[in-house]
Amino acid sequence: MSTVLNKSGGGITLADVTASNAKQSGRMIPNNDYVGAATAMELSGLLNTATFTDSTAVNEMDGDGVYFKQTSSVSSGADQGWFEQVDKTRMDHVPFFAHTFLFATAVTNLRFFVGLADITSLSDISDADTLTVPAVGIQYSTNRSDTTFQALENDGATQAITDTTVTVAQSTFYHFELDVESTSTVKIRITDAAGDTQGNEITLNTNLPGSTVGLRPVLLINPLAAQAHQVQNYQCYLESRAYI
Repeated sequence: MSTVLNKSGGGITLADVTASNAKQSGRMIPNNDYVGAATAMELSGLLNTATFTDSTAVNEMDGDGVYFKQTSSVSSGADQGWFEQVDKTRMDHVPFFAHTFLFATAVTNLRFFVGLADITSLSDISDADTLTVPAVGIQYSTNRSDTTFQALENDGATQAITDTTVTVAQSTFYHFELDVESTSTVKIRITDAAGDTQGNEITLNTNLPGSTVGLRPVLLINPLAAQAHQVQNYQCYLESRAYI
């Protein structure tokens, strides 16, 4: 028999509490020094080994909250962003991944990706629009004449993209969600600051990474010309739901 807590409120069992606490998760948020220089964000759980490419990023704040701003090099092809140094999830872990961001500068001459990928460095996903590693997320590339985010799925051999119809623009707040419903189905959503879904919710089910391929959270900004780009990272979240 399960012990029931908060009976007057509808009740939850100790098993419910145990299951909730058992979820493997991690967060990445700006640290408290939001008006000064900082070279990393505060990391926890499944996101505790993220590495950042720049030493001049700063924490600042605006009307949407505190953010960690990264600025790319003005050198064409210079990778910028962050990624986990070790594998943190797989498709059969049924992960949920979310990242909130804003482009603070022009979005011309840019290749961008955020999501989960089988990588060991940013260069694994920066050299071409068609990736050579398993990955799932959203991509944007002016090299491909994109004007909107493309939902991307790649099994390591074949890549497919689907238009989210969400326009990529400077100074626009984006909350991206990658919801793995099963090893064969992923939902992609982008919402605004009010929580309203933008464009189309995309279902990916054709060329997803294999169920046991190790994946790492990653964000890439890659200048395709001599032009600096800035991305503001508000927060990142990863949760494993394999046994819940």
